[in-house]
Amino acid sequence: MCCLSDIDYYTLFYHIASFEDWIENENATATRCLYVDIDDVGINANEGDKDTVISFLKNELKLKESEFPDFGILSGHGLHACWLIDEITPKDEELREKYLGSLITRMCGDFSGFPISHQFRCPCSYNLKDEKIKGKLFKLTDCSNTDIHRLDWCLKTPEEILEYRSNYYTRVFEKGLATAEKNRQLEKEFLDAGDSMDGTGPLRRFENPEEYIKTCAEYEDPEKVPSHLVPATQFFFIRKSDNKLVGICIEHRCFYFKHCFFCDSS
Repeated sequence: MCCLSDIDYYTLFYHIASFEDWIENENATATRCLYVDIDDVGINANEGDKDTVISFLKNELKLKESEFPDFGILSGHGLHACWLIDEITPKDEELREKYLGSLITRMCGDFSGFPISHQFRCPCSYNLKDEKIKGKLFKLTDCSNTDIHRLDWCLKTPEEILEYRSNYYTRVFEKGLATAEKNRQLEKEFLDAGDSMDGTGPLRRFENPEEYIKTCAEYEDPEKVPSHLVPATQFFFIRKSDNKLVGICIEHRCFYFKHCFFCDSS
């Protein structure tokens, strides 16, 4: 578990699996839940409650009560859905991928949470991205049924999962295009200052900022990242006061090593 704390708030991250040695997919030994991260559901955790979560599941996702996750977690502006299951070990990984891929597709979730080594924000800790928001955890079922086959209602074909996954990463790319021109200016400031640009991923190799954004999106997809690299997420820090890009941070998902670079110029 990785923890960042301060005087009156904190954010915690944890893994939903146990591991031997480094936190890598191939080192996972077991998991007892399927976890789906749904972004931007229009619910602020500071204001939302259990009824708000139930209303979203019923009205927006069209779930029956029998299909509800065992736990719903308001994580800021998103919703995490957790289904408890009987223990799955590496020999059952294909089963986990089948059901989790189907759940993410059915729930319009974030596919970056597909790898078993992915980390999630701990329920009831703080989301500090834009404002100080404390997460909330709600128990939605009696948690008595942990048979994974109770989730057969969500099953999708491999083709349906692949199509949703492809569309998800396309949206990631399109969202990143909004920062492309800002990247161009920041790269110039890096070079003018004689900086190493460590933490910017492959930025130095690209003259076209759109191609850089596209490559960053591909590096986030375990299926597309080059075989000699590990999946990584590129973060961009944009100052609210003037909408200026002031820093870039890369997170290597395999070891959860973060390397940040911030521009000193005003």
